[in-house]
Amino acid sequence: MELMVIAVSDVVPWRFPPRAEFVYGEWLRELFEAGSVPEPVRDPDLAVVLKKVIDNSLPLYGSNAAEVFDPVPMADIRRAIRDSLPTLLAEAAGDERNVVLTLSRMWLTAATGDIAPKDVAAEWVEQQAPPEHAAVVQYARKGYLGTVEDRWGEKQEDFEALVSYMKGSIEKCLGAPSGKHPNNHRHRTN
Repeated sequence: MELMVIAVSDVVPWRFPPRAEFVYGEWLRELFEAGSVPEPVRDPDLAVVLKKVIDNSLPLYGSNAAEVFDPVPMADIRRAIRDSLPTLLAEAAGDERNVVLTLSRMWLTAATGDIAPKDVAAEWVEQQAPPEHAAVVQYARKGYLGTVEDRWGEKQEDFEALVSYMKGSIEKCLGAPSGKHPNNHRHRTN
């Protein structure tokens, strides 16, 4: 399970890309322990996080997130995917499992508008992709779930082919008019 904490100092009208004042996630632990705290930045990925918060918040005290934040338009979610894709692909080496799972989430969201956990998105992609690519996605999903110890050294060629295929599929979804995916007959929602 991933932990992410987002601190919001002011509630402001929605603007893309949203500004991250403070983000803490386990992947940043070493940075924080070394005494470094990232500066506030505009982060397109935060659009997806805020949409999930708005759609699924369960306040322990105070207002529901939907009462505090403006809605995040789907057009901005799609824009966040488009803007984040090049950075994700540029940083793929050594982070293969996460790249496959993140691409799975991007494709599912671009195709259906749903935002799902990594394992659920990967399972969806396994149903969309040709068998040779589906097997690589399944390997990443099983590594994420801890049922296999995934080692990517011998799978680089398969990984690169999958990444190219998924990138193309995501771009096709993002280029298609809203709700109209070129392969819509193959897509099913979970």
